[in-house]
Amino acid sequence: MFSATPSASAVTPYVRASGGVGLMNNVEYRFTAQDKVETDKMHAGAAVEGAFGIKTGRFRVEAAAGYQSNQVDQFTLKGTGYGVNNGLTSTPESGDEKWTYSIQSYMVNGFADFNTESKISPFVMAGVGIANIQNKEQYPADATGVTVTGTSNGVFAWQAGAGVGVNASDKVTIDLEYRYFAASNAEGFAADRVVDISTSNLLLGVRYGF
Repeated sequence: MFSATPSASAVTPYVRASGGVGLMNNVEYRFTAQDKVETDKMHAGAAVEGAFGIKTGRFRVEAAAGYQSNQVDQFTLKGTGYGVNNGLTSTPESGDEKWTYSIQSYMVNGFADFNTESKISPFVMAGVGIANIQNKEQYPADATGVTVTGTSNGVFAWQAGAGVGVNASDKVTIDLEYRYFAASNAEGFAADRVVDISTSNLLLGVRYGF
């Protein structure tokens, strides 16, 4: 009788490390409803993430921490408050000026794996959590000669993505995936800015199941 009873899916803990290219989308920060700065071009940066999770059947849940940093290539001033500078385009990296944005993220992610009996298993994922966003603006000596740093902690963030896992062995899986990450209405920066930020990342990862 006992042998005929279906057993529950085994719960397998795992760890994961991922890294890849962080393609930060255009960042927007607002001083008022009318005045804002939009970044038009961003350097590709590095994105990394580590996670601990559990897998049961075709579903996975994990806690993850990530980091990403990108440099601004070009931005545009917009709004009536800038007067003659409204619509002015500037390239920080063309001189001594340098702007960067970085994100620390702490997320809870859920995954659904498909075709799990095969060596190659596609998956989709979604996650929610918080992010710490930092911007750093370095200005040349002939202007202010200072570095302005602003940080907004505990901003609500979400992400979604899809990818494919390849079983390298019974315990090791190689993941290739795309992620879209977004955080909005981040406050706490210089000059009372409110920042919206999003990224599109391509990640290569390794999962090890215990």
